[in-house]
Amino acid sequence: MLEELRVKSFGIIADTALELSSGLNVLTGETGAGKTLIIGALQLLFGSKQDYKSSDGRETVIEGRFRLDKEAVAALSGLREPSPEEPEEERGDPDLFGDSEHEYILRRQITEGKKSRFYINGSMATAKEAAEIGEVAIEIFGQHEQMRLMKTSAQRAALDRYAGISLEELQALNSALRKLDKELRGFGGDKESLEREKEFLEFQLAEIDALRIASESEDDDLKSAEELLASVGELKESALGALRFLKGSESGPGEGADDKLANALRMLDGKNYFEAVVGRLNNCLTELVDLTSELRASLDGLEDDPAALESVRMRRNELHRVMRKYGQSLAGVLEKRQELKEKLENIAGYEETRARLLGQKRELELEMRAAEKAVGDARRKAAPELAEEIERRLSELNLAGASFEVRLDDAPFADNVEFFMAPNPGREAVSVAKAASGGELSRVMLALKVVLTDGALTYVFDEVDAGIGGATALAVGRLLSGLARDRQVVVVTHLAQVAAFADRHFVVEKSNEGGDTSTFVREVTADALLAELARMLSGQPGSEIALRHARELKEKASQMR
Repeated sequence: MLEELRVKSFGIIADTALELSSGLNVLTGETGAGKTLIIGALQLLFGSKQDYKSSDGRETVIEGRFRLDKEAVAALSGLREPSPEEPEEERGDPDLFGDSEHEYILRRQITEGKKSRFYINGSMATAKEAAEIGEVAIEIFGQHEQMRLMKTSAQRAALDRYAGISLEELQALNSALRKLDKELRGFGGDKESLEREKEFLEFQLAEIDALRIASESEDDDLKSAEELLASVGELKESALGALRFLKGSESGPGEGADDKLANALRMLDGKNYFEAVVGRLNNCLTELVDLTSELRASLDGLEDDPAALESVRMRRNELHRVMRKYGQSLAGVLEKRQELKEKLENIAGYEETRARLLGQKRELELEMRAAEKAVGDARRKAAPELAEEIERRLSELNLAGASFEVRLDDAPFADNVEFFMAPNPGREAVSVAKAASGGELSRVMLALKVVLTDGALTYVFDEVDAGIGGATALAVGRLLSGLARDRQVVVVTHLAQVAAFADRHFVVEKSNEGGDTSTFVREVTADALLAELARMLSGQPGSEIALRHARELKEKASQMR
């Protein structure tokens, strides 16, 4: 339950705190005093993104101290207490866990620019973790929740919650069916269209295979061959010129490089002083003779071959034509070839694969229908039971002659759930969403929440008594008091008849000091409590008559509890 709430710099609240207890906690005050701000602060604490304004431009700070039972703690996914059997590295941050009594202090700080930071027991936390605590710790009901109750989806969810129906299996089956349908759509169409596609793929594959591509580098190799064949004449001329420099002309000796090098060696022969130079010149002469011989052999291997050149050019043209169609390179063409083969293999197994997928789909559809029927049967069984319980609670809320129905459609799933009510005897039941007045809708929601009391540890009601008064207000107060016997209930109300049932009563007030308006909360007891009830009854907290009526109302509430 929520033991303490502190709010700083939020709306017109400068800094206020209230300590709550188990049972029925009531917040009252003049219109505009800031009662709804307290509810808004709670919503912000659990990660709400609603708009707000700081009271003074400073950082907004909202803190709540909660005490949770073991069941609530176990429901927390990332904040549960570590088990002694768990490996230490899997236990998470120990600072996020409360003491042995499961105390959690949740804090949210919102700076200018609306940047938020969350802390759980002093350690940094995420908005998701804060929301998880909110899901098990508290439920807040206000005018928005009453409007939501008018939607059939909310009515269906209420019936499912009452019947303990889980839709997880259906959701998993539905997800699997969607995945299968997607796979079938991606697999292809009818058999004739696949035959046409097969013929086209075979044509493309045959066109590539007809070339018998040797390797990814074949075009580069042919390019080198083409350049060589196209430049034979130029290469011969260059080789002959080089040989003339190396060997000289054949008309006379001593003109080639080898002859000149030999002459230089003869000049130095026998001169020990030049022994090292002579050795190196001998090596040069040997290398020069070998190179000259190699150059002549290369020259002899050069032959003009126009036919070979034309053949290479034609082959390259064929390769380039295929590359333009199937890839920017031979590597791309070969990748395309592999892709075509895989597609043809898939088509070859079309009947078998499609039959397998369709079989899986039929099995899932059978499971889906069985699961839907089980949910529908459970809803039909629970619907009259829920209607009976709500009707009994409405009787306690001064709607003794009202009848209530939970109607379902005839489909196996019974997905269309709608609440019907006849507020008065002898009248035809009509849809709650279309015909219930504000006061009646408030009582239906309250009756529903009392019936579904397996939720959070703390219920917060923001003006759930809107549109009612008199004896009905006393009935609402009595029901809220009964609800508060086994959980904490916090109620914002304008009705003294409801406030009279409070175990603890808080007044939200505005003060204006030095032209600065701010809201604060104070608990009232004894005479101050009676004065607040008198104010709510007559607007005159000091009136003796109003005080007498307040005292009588408080005694009446004590008797009715």
